[in-house]
Amino acid sequence: MRFSFTKQQDMLSKSFVDYLSAKCTSEERRKWLESEDGFSKDVWREISELGWPGLMYDEKYGGMSGTFLETFILFEELGKYLLPSPLFASAILAGMLIESAGNQEQKQEHLPAIIEGKRIYTLAFLDSNGSCVADAPAITAVRTGDTTFHLDGVRLFVPYAHIADKIVVCANLSTGANTGPTLFIVDARVDGLHLTSLRTITGEKLYAVRFEKAPAYQKDIIGEIGEGSCQMDRLLPKAIMLKCAEMIGVIKQVLDMTVSHAKGRHQFGRPLGSFQAIQHYFADMAADLEGGRLLAYHAATLLDEGRPCVKEMAMAKAWCSDACTRCCAVSHQIHGAYGFTEECDLHLYTKHAKTAELMFGHSWFHRSRVADAMGL
Repeated sequence: MRFSFTKQQDMLSKSFVDYLSAKCTSEERRKWLESEDGFSKDVWREISELGWPGLMYDEKYGGMSGTFLETFILFEELGKYLLPSPLFASAILAGMLIESAGNQEQKQEHLPAIIEGKRIYTLAFLDSNGSCVADAPAITAVRTGDTTFHLDGVRLFVPYAHIADKIVVCANLSTGANTGPTLFIVDARVDGLHLTSLRTITGEKLYAVRFEKAPAYQKDIIGEIGEGSCQMDRLLPKAIMLKCAEMIGVIKQVLDMTVSHAKGRHQFGRPLGSFQAIQHYFADMAADLEGGRLLAYHAATLLDEGRPCVKEMAMAKAWCSDACTRCCAVSHQIHGAYGFTEECDLHLYTKHAKTAELMFGHSWFHRSRVADAMGL
């Protein structure tokens, strides 16, 4: 197994760092999160021009024909800087569903707009109880004509729904000859679609989306009727691994800022980092970082090559979820009271770690998947 980047990947990684370090400062990030949009439209335009949303997409749609591993590298850097943007919701969650299951007309209509950042898409996939049950979605789709449907139900924690142009949703089509979970692309401005802002610990803009006889159309069904669950199953491994990448970035940034604090902070006439107990904390954090990085890059490489990686992916998510929250907790201990203040960026990383831990299943769920893969 190769544990180093190619020259092209090194150049990409450097370009990500150069841009994010210049643009996504602590002051700017806080200002964006407190804004009505929840992100910078100027930065969104710039990263779209840089090709970040189209990194994995084919050139014929305006993408860069990159690999999944290169997108993984991008999301590790995003985890370090916590850039608020619709990139994950639009280009990964919604866009990859359209790319993998959509027909040619849908791809031509939607993918260039997603890649260019001209339209923002999002995915509504969590039911009212906060879980993703793709094979039995709580939202229903009822046929009202030869090519029309009404959607009814609620989806929670839908990112950037307030500025989205389109919402992809999996609904249970319960009438007609063909039934079952089915993916629809719904106009985010239609009558019958209602948004409720949800308060989040990270400040990210998430919404409850209520469908009340919201219109949907045959031409906007992604893939075949009744295959929504299968299509979601193909998307989730990539989404899970990119969350692992973000958590690795969080751990690296938290470790670096804590080491810097321990070197500059003095207690009893000596640097805090010179105490053996503190040094052992750092050794554990470094081990958590490298362990998570090896597990995640291994799984991401297998996924990139189209090889089976159910166990490896679950191991990576379980490890990164626990390691990320653990490292943030230790960092708070080392920072002391200052680490709990709004002035310190550490609390932003802690909140992001908790959110990433719970997204797409927390560690005990993925440990169960590891055990299943072992035949237990």
